[in-house]
Amino acid sequence: MSKFIGRKVEAALALETSRGAGKAPAYSLGKIDFNVYDKTVDARQVESLGHISDSSDKYVLEKYAQGNMSGHLGANTAAYLMALAFGGAVSTGSPTDSVYPHTIPLDNDNVHQSGALLVKDDDRTLMHKLLMLESFGMEVTLEDLVSWEAEFISKVGVTSTQSMPTYVEDYKFTKRKAKIYIADDISGLAAASALSLKQFSITVNKNLTRDSSLGTVEPEDILNREISIEGQLRLNYTDQTFKNYMLDASRKAMRISLESEKLIGSTTYGSIEIDLPKVDFFSWEPDAGLPDIVAQQINFKANYDLTDGLVESVTVNNALTTI
Repeated sequence: MSKFIGRKVEAALALETSRGAGKAPAYSLGKIDFNVYDKTVDARQVESLGHISDSSDKYVLEKYAQGNMSGHLGANTAAYLMALAFGGAVSTGSPTDSVYPHTIPLDNDNVHQSGALLVKDDDRTLMHKLLMLESFGMEVTLEDLVSWEAEFISKVGVTSTQSMPTYVEDYKFTKRKAKIYIADDISGLAAASALSLKQFSITVNKNLTRDSSLGTVEPEDILNREISIEGQLRLNYTDQTFKNYMLDASRKAMRISLESEKLIGSTTYGSIEIDLPKVDFFSWEPDAGLPDIVAQQINFKANYDLTDGLVESVTVNNALTTI
């Protein structure tokens, strides 16, 4: 058995074609933190047996895997994470300048797209089938690359002979080409001016449940329930606009637009664009540290719109011919 550092642990993703059947990995993830491991649900035998001991046996009722991963967000990684976050069948268009557009719809059911996660270290290679995304978060700050964090639930890892895919350029995002737009409605986003922000974050929560049954130790399925999309904006406190959005229960459309630092083709960058047709604002707070420029932060929540839905569109442009 080997001793190794966390950098030697590798992870690769694929979107399953047949739910729970696994799939050869398609894309190797660059990661910073990783802790997706097997877990159990236990029952403990605690009867009195004429002794002061508090336990006489343990039984495993269920086996599954769960944990988090995080990293710096790039255009290729984003396509896989958003396909698992929004759950719909990905539609890939024809390339322009070696860049492929991937349209990812929000699937309005409780059986979203599943994945397969291949994990390799110096001693073993394991595949986690029926991988479902519990939550996905993205944060843009002034000090670092755009970051992502995701929590997953899957079946326990099984030994695999699959090889890790070759690592490829991921076309990372930073704050330099991150723009957030707000308008009265979806049609007004194209003409809106980008907000002058200091920080932006967004989180998608899927509220997964393990669908367990009698007669088996693994969940039959892993299902998403209600989906929520929330986030936070931070900017200088120069006027009352966002405070009034909260007080007046204003509903606005929001566009999240990121463009990669490096070109993919000769003139085209990787990109992400997410349009939310109906967001509201809550929990407004000023931040008035004595030596600091007074700032404000406010939370937002996406709501279902009768015409355009919860998410109007998600498009990821990258170098992958398919995901």
